[in-house]
Amino acid sequence: DDILDLSRLEANQLIISKKQVNILRVFNEIAANWQVIQKERTDEVIFEFEYGIPNNELVINSDSSRIKQIVNNLIDNAFKFTCLGKVKLTAYIRQNKLVFQVTDTGIGIGKDSLPFIFDRFRKSEESNNKNYRGAGLGLTISKKLAQLLGGELWVESTFGQGSTFYLELPLT
Repeated sequence: DDILDLSRLEANQLIISKKQVNILRVFNEIAANWQVIQKERTDEVIFEFEYGIPNNELVINSDSSRIKQIVNNLIDNAFKFTCLGKVKLTAYIRQNKLVFQVTDTGIGIGKDSLPFIFDRFRKSEESNNKNYRGAGLGLTISKKLAQLLGGELWVESTFGQGSTFYLELPLT
């Protein structure tokens, strides 16, 4: 699926279907899904979530399936690279933008790898371990989808301490 999505993105053939999206509904669907998955996967990593938007009826014009695709990918990666500790999903408003934030206490990303983390088929040198599955396409796809939605995706990380990924989307 990732290879097909990347091919469509690079050929400008991936369809973004913008509609009215209730952010609380999207957030709750993602959180509920990951609560179940976390319980099936591990007791060593806690999943937390916090909806920090006072307006429970916040609606934006975007593609809910693509928002979910991006955030789910970020959470999946967070669990993949966190053996002990927590993964937290937060949604809030900052400078008139909607922000989904995924924070983990995992292995983090080294300074040398950060500039390349969104490149296709790239994985952090520290994580080139066969225990960390994946083709290295999820972050590339997520970054391109964020841009198609009019937003941005970026990361802050310290090797050995964890990472925080930010998906920022326009409120309009």
